[in-house]
Order: sequence, then structure tokens, then C-alpha cells
Amino acid sequence: LSGGLGGGRAVEKCNVSKLKELTGKVVDSVQYYNLVCRPTLVQTTKRGEDVLLYYEACCDDRDIQGKTRPCSKRVGKDGICPECKKPPLKKELRYTIRGQFGDYCDSVWLTAFNEASETILGMKAEDLKLKLAGGIGGEKLENLLSKLYFFNLLELTVRVRKENFGGEPRTNVACTDAKVVNVKQHGRALLNDIRHMLATR
Repeated sequence: LSGGLGGGRAVEKCNVSKLKELTGKVVDSVQYYNLVCRPTLVQTTKRGEDVLLYYEACCDDRDIQGKTRPCSKRVGKDGICPECKKPPLKKELRYTIRGQFGDYCDSVWLTAFNEASETILGMKAEDLKLKLAGGIGGEKLENLLSKLYFFNLLELTVRVRKENFGGEPRTNVACTDAKVVNVKQHGRALLNDIRHMLATR
């Protein structure tokens, strides 16, 4: 049940419960897992404060590990890119969301970045900003997002790695990719799995 990811890295398919179990076993290396689930909640408040689902990213070109690439760093409140040390000439709104995802056995909270979030929310960050500018915020934002919950069946690629935070080790679990699952194809694949299990009993 293993697939592949760019660079020849193996990706293990699992459910949410298995992901939680495997997450605790990651020591030093980065591991990737695929799971099929549905979005059940997007965090819009934290400690009573609104959580913005997107941010302004610097898109000016700079040298990154010997290659010219868009900077992508978050622009500060002062309008300065902390990496380029100047106001960016090009900017783009990008998502960073924290959401809960569930399947038949369990649920898990994951951070999702821009491309994955676009699939999860079904719109680009610029489109969401336009909706917010049109007066959709607070309870109305919750109503907008609630239409997505338990709806699309998604295949998520989840990256698990160990990090140091404030001198303390912690496990970082993030969604790096999301695809809408073709329900018919997924159903056929599940039936084939059942047939295989019955044939090997």
C-alpha cells in the first residue's frame, strides 16, 4: 500500500488512527503518509481572537540554495519582508490554516499550507478575501466554511518530522498536499481490497 513522492520517497497509506500511532514512532527522519478523510472543522478563533486564514507573502525573486525562486516569506506588519529586508515589489495572499480531518475511525488536527488549503477550502485566498470584504466574517464566515465540512472526500499527503521548539523536541505534523478523491474510483478500490482480503483468508 505504499506509493511514491517526488525524490523517490515512500508514502505509506493509512487511516487517521494509524497515522496517530505512526506519528509517535518518528524519531529523526521525515516521514510521509497518505490518508483519505473529510474536513470536519477549520480553526477561525484562538483564545477568543479571530484567526486570519491567509497572509501576505513576498514574491520577489531571490537566491534560495543556489536557485532563483520567489521568496515566499510572510511580510511583516511594517510591510517589510524579513528575508529580503525591504518592501516587496510583488506580493501574494497565501493560506495557512489549521483544520480537523476525520475518517471512519478517528480525527486529527493538521496545519495545511497554500496549495493544499486551496483544495480543502475550494477557493484561492484572494477569493476568500473578496468574500470577507463583502461582509462575510465572524458567524457568516463560519456558515461559509461549514458548507465544506463532511463534504469533499480528500486524499491528504501528511508530513511528519521531529523539530526543536524552544529547546524542546516536538513532532510537526502538516498537510503538504490535498486532492479531491474520485468517489467511484475510491469505491472500486475498496471493493478490490475486500475481495483480496476474502481471497487470502
